[in-house]
Amino acid sequence: MENIHINEDEISYIAFHIGSYFERRKNLEKKIICAVICPNYYDMRLQLIQKLEKKFHNSLEIIKVLSDSSEIVLLEEIDLIISTLPLKDEQTPSVFVHPYLTEEDYGYIQIQLNKLNKQKKNRKVKQYLDLYFDEDLFMKNVYLDSDESYIAFMAKLLYEKGYVSIDYGKSVLERERMSSTAFNNNVAVPHSMHMDAAKTGICINILDRPVDWGKEKVQIIVMISINKQQRELFSPFFEGVINILSEWRNVHELIKAKDYNDFMEKMMRLLNEN
Repeated sequence: MENIHINEDEISYIAFHIGSYFERRKNLEKKIICAVICPNYYDMRLQLIQKLEKKFHNSLEIIKVLSDSSEIVLLEEIDLIISTLPLKDEQTPSVFVHPYLTEEDYGYIQIQLNKLNKQKKNRKVKQYLDLYFDEDLFMKNVYLDSDESYIAFMAKLLYEKGYVSIDYGKSVLERERMSSTAFNNNVAVPHSMHMDAAKTGICINILDRPVDWGKEKVQIIVMISINKQQRELFSPFFEGVINILSEWRNVHELIKAKDYNDFMEKMMRLLNEN
């Protein structure tokens, strides 16, 4: 271990720049990363860049400007190429534009941005689904005699898969006794009052016919375990899931899922529409 001492001013300076780095990374994740190919004739290139940044500053981040297509091989992590020169056999999505942008050029760029943003959202949703759902935690038509039985059964499954401690079911039951977690007369979301799970995950039971949950009837039971360190990442995704489950037409669609893969496809489509 190096014997290096850093004073408080230096620590504040480093922390500020590290924070700025992560903030820039976060902002970049929301944008399409772009390279522009344009010969450097007089101020034509500068005007092109300025127009693009003015028009698409919220959705496009230009990180490379090249003079010709021979430099494309050097590009990495580029989502889109905007070029005033014709491109051949380019695998990266591209838009050919005039050196002095026309309204038609703006339209072509926007179409490509919409397409790429949709693809990016699909990939992100798929990533979250794969991260928080598990085929081993998915059940279809497991019928038990009470809400307490479902809680005990699903908590045991989460425990066996390494998500929660052995006492998790007691914590969920304690929360359920305070007030029912059933809502919309279709869905129950039993959970603990504590975010002390080893891993964040979702255990789900889909039922063809309604079952009693306290004074309500439900057809989807979703038990969640939340790890405190994963809360910020998980919360926006789970909010999207709850929004879907809040509408009967979505619940009706999900309960028709034949198996885990069918359920995941339906959930992905609904999340993308949400």
